[in-house]
Amino acid sequence: MAHWWTKGLLGAAVLPMLMWAGQAGSPVWAAEPPPVKAAALSVDELRTQARAGQVAAQVEWASRLRAGQGVAKDEGEALHWFTEAAMKGHVEAQFALAQMFAELGQDPQSPLLARLALSASQSQRDAAGWFRRAAEQGHVQAQYERGRMLAEGRGVVRNQREAVEWYTQAAEQGLADAQQALGFMLVNGGIGVTRDVPEGLRWLYAAAQQGQPLAISWYRQGAESGYPPAQYTLGLLHAKGQGVAKDDQAALSWYRKAAEQGWPDAQYALGRRLEVGEGVPKDEQAAAALYFNAARQDHVQAQLRLGWMLDQMGRDKEAVSWYLRAANQGNASAQFNLGVMFHSGEGVPPNREQAEAWYRRAAEQGHANAQNELGRLLGGGFFRDDEAEYWFRKAAAQGHVQAQQNLEKLAQMKKARGAR
Repeated sequence: MAHWWTKGLLGAAVLPMLMWAGQAGSPVWAAEPPPVKAAALSVDELRTQARAGQVAAQVEWASRLRAGQGVAKDEGEALHWFTEAAMKGHVEAQFALAQMFAELGQDPQSPLLARLALSASQSQRDAAGWFRRAAEQGHVQAQYERGRMLAEGRGVVRNQREAVEWYTQAAEQGLADAQQALGFMLVNGGIGVTRDVPEGLRWLYAAAQQGQPLAISWYRQGAESGYPPAQYTLGLLHAKGQGVAKDDQAALSWYRKAAEQGWPDAQYALGRRLEVGEGVPKDEQAAAALYFNAARQDHVQAQLRLGWMLDQMGRDKEAVSWYLRAANQGNASAQFNLGVMFHSGEGVPPNREQAEAWYRRAAEQGHANAQNELGRLLGGGFFRDDEAEYWFRKAAAQGHVQAQQNLEKLAQMKKARGAR
């Protein structure tokens, strides 16, 4: 049996009424009522506007009926008015309607179910359908709820793969509940869901940063049981004061525990602290050793820092080796530094073509110093001045002072040539 609250799901259309005016046989559409700030209306005005078809008024009237705000609470009437607005595509009405059906579906003894001649299972199915409609319009909470229903098989056939898709959409918009749920699903894997621990940890960390208790508890339990990624991440949370109390000593302690087990992120984080003396006595030798251990595991930032430290020590050939490894992983700073080494012949024979190639790779990633140096390398010749100007302008737009000066010099050179 089709109910009034499901007719939108079954595909019934609500057509605007034709009004006749002017010359006989000339149809015109009925004018829409003027916009209304529904929240400011009295109960009588709100009811009148809702009955007149004002969607905003229908949603506000339904919300008041649902909460018993200024009127007697009546969830049945609230369902009716949310349905009226939801069938017209109002996303918040669709979400509220889905919430109400989901709540009813979890209370088989609800008098409202009997009043509506509706079973708990049918109520869950209606909830799933309205969550889907709101989710498809980009409603972030509805995307999460749709994912939950799919993950649990409530109102729909259980589908963990599709649940991950909806969780991902909501997680990418910053919803902590979705980030947490997605993280756990990826860490654990499931039917149709490939286990992806690094990606799962990334989402659990995002959720923990927002204070999600289950994510934080998971990291704490993992850290205390000796799991290096959890130790490192708990250290990071303490260092930033995200989701937990800011505590530099706790951060250092967890970094050390993870670093001692060979976790490269922790080795790099602890190395940075030791290099600059943040919260610990400065110890560049210990920092370099930690960078080396992380760099051997292809930690790109550690490769860059190790290369820089070796560069400062005059160990140019070793510096080039680590810059090259980081540069081949796409690190723009390493690419720039490698360009400098080839340009100046430090640690490698001078090679203008190689210098240009590495500057260009960094410049294309927006590295302002590389853009300026590439401009300098290209400038001064008749045939490449336009390209040099292009890169100077790119760097100058980022506030690079030397690039701004180089633009002026290039303009003067062009003017001088034109005067000959």
